[in-house]
Amino acid sequence: MKTIICSTILFLTITSCNVDPSPTYPSAASRYSSKEMAEQVITALQHMSSHEYIALFPTLQEFHQIMEKNSLLYGESLSAAKQEFATTYENHLITAVKESFDRIIREGNKKGIAWNTIRFERTESSEIVKQQFAQAQVVIVFTANGKRYSLSLEKALIINARWRVSQFIKLV
Repeated sequence: MKTIICSTILFLTITSCNVDPSPTYPSAASRYSSKEMAEQVITALQHMSSHEYIALFPTLQEFHQIMEKNSLLYGESLSAAKQEFATTYENHLITAVKESFDRIIREGNKKGIAWNTIRFERTESSEIVKQQFAQAQVVIVFTANGKRYSLSLEKALIINARWRVSQFIKLV
C-alpha cells in the first residue's frame, strides 16, 4: 500500500512541477545539455561503470526539493512522504537504474560491442531548458567496431535545466 501511495505522490509531484507560476531559471553557465549528459553516459559505458551511470540519475535531494516546492500537495504529510520516498529511492529506484545499465552492458556484449572502444557520435533530443522539471526522450548515437548503435533513453529527466538519466534505457 505504501508503494502505491509513494508512487502516486511521486507522479503528482512530477506532473505538478510544470505549473510553477514563478520559476527561477539557472543561468546559461549552469545549464547542462542533453549532449553533455550523453557524453557522460558514453564514458560510463566505456568504463562499464554502473556507479558512473547512477551518478547521472537525480539525487534524493533533488527529488526532495521538488516535493518541497510542491508542499501544498502534501500538506502536513510532507515529512512522512519524503521519508517514504527516500526508502523507495534507495530500495527500488537506484536498483532499477543499476539493473538497466547492467542489462545494456550484457545486450551490447551479445552484439559484440567492445564497450571500451565506443565513441560518442551525437544526440537526438529536444532541448527543454526553461522548465523546473520535464521529461524528454534522448537518443544517443555511438559507434563501435565501425558500426553505428543507438541508446534510447526514454523519460530522461530535466531538473532545473540539468539533464538526468532514468532507468528507462534501451540499446537499439
